[in-house]
Amino acid sequence: MKGSPSAPADVLSAALRGPCTRALSRATLLCRRFRSDERGATAIEFAMVAIPFFGLLFGIIQVSLVLFIGEALQTSLNAAARPIMTGEAANAGLTLATFKAKVCDGIPILSCDKIRIQVQAFTTPSAIDPDSPDPQCFDPDQAAPASCYNPGGPNDFVIIRAGYPWPISIGMAKIDDTAMLVNTAATRNESYQ
Repeated sequence: MKGSPSAPADVLSAALRGPCTRALSRATLLCRRFRSDERGATAIEFAMVAIPFFGLLFGIIQVSLVLFIGEALQTSLNAAARPIMTGEAANAGLTLATFKAKVCDGIPILSCDKIRIQVQAFTTPSAIDPDSPDPQCFDPDQAAPASCYNPGGPNDFVIIRAGYPWPISIGMAKIDDTAMLVNTAATRNESYQ
């Protein structure tokens, strides 16, 4: 007989072939249906792209804010440095607190209490070390010493630094740390009396 099993193993194989084939064909149909169904594809693609996209978006916003604050601080510092250059600060007896108030007047969006100032005068340009701000002048936990404000005299070279502690954040998550944004203005005092 053509199709009849010849041994007990063949009988078992033939008996199992029917249900296994049906289960396999059901699984194959289910897989085909799952592959052709695209109803959730957009949501899954958005979920994969959303985290990097929003991370990049918040990173761009953070960098933009840092650049904006840095530019506002530099503009205000340059405007406040003019009285030092013309000798008005020395003649009027300007102090660190009043100079800091002049810098703060140009930046109403920042907390004036956090701004740190250092004014250094040098008689020769070779004595200037632009990379060495005094750490005591920029320490947010203590008051700045009087040595942080020296507007110099006529024809002196003056380095003026303003710093602001900027909170560091990654996206929407705040990190409990700050970075000091430091802006510098360099000038030479006029020959004033």
